[in-house]
Amino acid sequence: MSAQLIAALIMFVITAGITSVLCMPILAFPLKNKLVNFYWSGVWVFLMMISAIAGAMNTLILLDVPAEQTATVYLSILTLCFVIFVMFGWFRLSARAIATGIDRGIAKLKSRRNTSA
Repeated sequence: MSAQLIAALIMFVITAGITSVLCMPILAFPLKNKLVNFYWSGVWVFLMMISAIAGAMNTLILLDVPAEQTATVYLSILTLCFVIFVMFGWFRLSARAIATGIDRGIAKLKSRRNTSA
């Protein structure tokens, strides 16, 4: 029984450590643009949640707690939400960049017409 507790404790410490390490990019590299910073932080928070749930599942399995089926469902849902979040963020940031480029191009054309006339 004590070997089982030691293994579970080691798994818990590893899970907590990896989850803490995944928090570092958010704190180390804050971005100036609020929209980009939101998606940057969101990606890392999703990765932290995925690693925390996976580690918790393995810790509970080491303790002979039947948590595999429930944790697998949560991991599947969280992974799907992560993919949707990343794709939506990519489309939104791409649309924002395209719109900004078009606005700058139109402004440049207007300034050229005003200087040539």
